Amino acid sequence: MPIILMEILQMFVFLLPENSGDRVSFSVTILLSIAVYLTIVSEQIPKSSEPAISVLAIKLFADLCIGCVVQVFVIISQYTYTREKPEKREVQEIEKVNCCDPKIWAQKKDWTAIAYCLDITFAMVAVCAMLASNLYLFGSFM
Repeated sequence: MPIILMEILQMFVFLLPENSGDRVSFSVTILLSIAVYLTIVSEQIPKSSEPAISVLAIKLFADLCIGCVVQVFVIISQYTYTREKPEKREVQEIEKVNCCDPKIWAQKKDWTAIAYCLDITFAMVAVCAMLASNLYLFGSFM
């Protein structure tokens, strides 16, 4: 199905380099393609189908919501990456809740290390949401 390919492409946004400006535009493009696909599919579904809302329409709407969340994740990660060097107080606060790999944090101690860790965390959350969406779709056919 094309929607699964779009979901996989959407997860690749976290593999793009942080310093390129293409992350946000790539994510928006995938989000718009899911919205267009949702529109096309909703026009093809009969108006008097049982149940009133098809499983595919629910899944596409869930994918659209996941795409919006991924877009927010990309913007937060991009914002974190482009921040200037943290002050000493900020470094101490970050070290209290540091979820980064200690090797990465020891090397950089700046916002790029935090952005890298956010990317990993956001990618895992997005992949889990995508898998849940697909399990819902395929589980409804069994």
